[in-house]
Amino acid sequence: MSKKNILQQLKEEEKKKKKNLIINAAISLFSKKSPDEIHLKDIAGELGISAPTIYQYFDSRDDLFIEIFNREILNIAKYVETKMSEEKEESLEAIIRHSVHYFIENDGGFQIITYFLVKNNVPSDILKRARNAISGLLPVIDDGFKKIGIQGDTLMLVHTLMGSVTGGILIYKNYPELNADNIDDMIHNLALLNSRAFSKKDKTATA
Repeated sequence: MSKKNILQQLKEEEKKKKKNLIINAAISLFSKKSPDEIHLKDIAGELGISAPTIYQYFDSRDDLFIEIFNREILNIAKYVETKMSEEKEESLEAIIRHSVHYFIENDGGFQIITYFLVKNNVPSDILKRARNAISGLLPVIDDGFKKIGIQGDTLMLVHTLMGSVTGGILIYKNYPELNADNIDDMIHNLALLNSRAFSKKDKTATA
């Protein structure tokens, strides 16, 4: 490898490290504020840099947030696959249980996923990148649906599952009479109930 190529590689690695520092600083703020309340100056303040410096790595706040969104989607898929492999359990119940647990344990991931689920006026290119990221979950969840005989539009099934899990967390996570284990069970059961509705629907349609 030539010196020029080595230098270019070092520059790319340094840029990647700085991007990760910015991403981690943004995620750390999610425990204090919702994504809508976080601005680039807040993230810059966490790192002791100026807000314009962030524009060297991200085009906008949504550009930064979609990077976090993409990373969280990949993390969820990897987490679910790893847990199912460790427990040697391949089922829809396992997918839902591990997804729920991931979101409860990773509030930053939950915050950024729900941000793009409910935010209005998201630029079309950002939405496209979000959809592409969600497609990474399709093989994992599609296998789980097929193993219990649920057929249908996989993307719609994934949206239903994500909606059930995130909606359940929004409803139950601050419920005063529930502890962490109760919340986990309630959200898991709600998501499972909604997913099984597709199985009944498909059987009715093919009867």
